[in-house]
Amino acid sequence: MRRIEASIVHALADEASRRGQVIGVRVSDVAEEDASAVVHDLRGLGIPQVGSIDIERLDASVSRGAVLAERRAHGLPGDAVIWEQVARSMTEQGYLSWGLVLLFALSGVIASVAILIDSAPIVVGAMALSPDFAPLAVFAIGAVRLRPDVALQGFAALGIGFTVGILAGFLGVWLLVLTGVAPEEFQREGNILATSIAAPDWYSVIVAVCAGSAGMLSVTLSRSSASPSRSRRSPQRPTSDSRSPTRTGRRSGDRASSCS
Repeated sequence: MRRIEASIVHALADEASRRGQVIGVRVSDVAEEDASAVVHDLRGLGIPQVGSIDIERLDASVSRGAVLAERRAHGLPGDAVIWEQVARSMTEQGYLSWGLVLLFALSGVIASVAILIDSAPIVVGAMALSPDFAPLAVFAIGAVRLRPDVALQGFAALGIGFTVGILAGFLGVWLLVLTGVAPEEFQREGNILATSIAAPDWYSVIVAVCAGSAGMLSVTLSRSSASPSRSRRSPQRPTSDSRSPTRTGRRSGDRASSCS
């Protein structure tokens, strides 16, 4: 941990005895750029096996030491990523749930209506409503970290979600035809949206790659509403001696839900 000691400030320590067992609490403020490295080193010490590592992002810290620690940290504050928080947020949002399935169903119905009336803005709304990004991220996290259980959870959420979305779209169109709102025969000729969806080209590939990359960046760098809900960033960069470090706490002997 020596290479990142310079980015750690305001370290506090406390110990207490509980039921004959000594409980130790260590709290420190860490420059956000090195937070994941600190957690990695604490994992190597076996802290999660005997206690817990709790991470909390501070909105601001008025401290000369925090300013110096951030200057000594590796990388830029705007590019800092706390991978533990990203993984936790994605697994919470990307696992199979009734809410996730309902969003897939609603987006499928909206997309079907968009194709019927040849409306690109409505299909964009269906894409924005569809919660497929989080299960995809969960699958990717499981694959990269060699966690088959996590990857399977993401794959199951995707498979079931898309299946429900397709069925909901089919049933929605069937009801529209049954009630006379939609024509009995769908004419693809002249429907630009249906034609482009049925025949994707290299432009579609470029857009998909760029959109997926932008979505992942928005999650990891907390640049939009897609960012983890537990990670909060100040609306503007503090000035003078005010910085936004990350607080990490490690407890041994007992597990705690927070550390501040």
